[in-house]
Amino acid sequence: MRQEKDSRDARGKKLYLTSIAKTNFTRMRDAWSKDLQGLIEDAGQLDLVNATLKDIETKLLARRRTDNSANA
Repeated sequence: MRQEKDSRDARGKKLYLTSIAKTNFTRMRDAWSKDLQGLIEDAGQLDLVNATLKDIETKLLARRRTDNSANA
């Protein structure tokens, strides 16, 4: 990871993947794809799993925002 100051907000940092991190991220994603391939073949089940994961992500982000605003 590479970090830079946020020009619009002195409190913040912008994080960027380095070329090595991008390569490792791609390798990790490919490994996960290989491991998960064929586990869910029914399109309806896959849609349900995706919707559930998106819901979890939304709730985790909301919780993080709430926690961060309480600590500010």
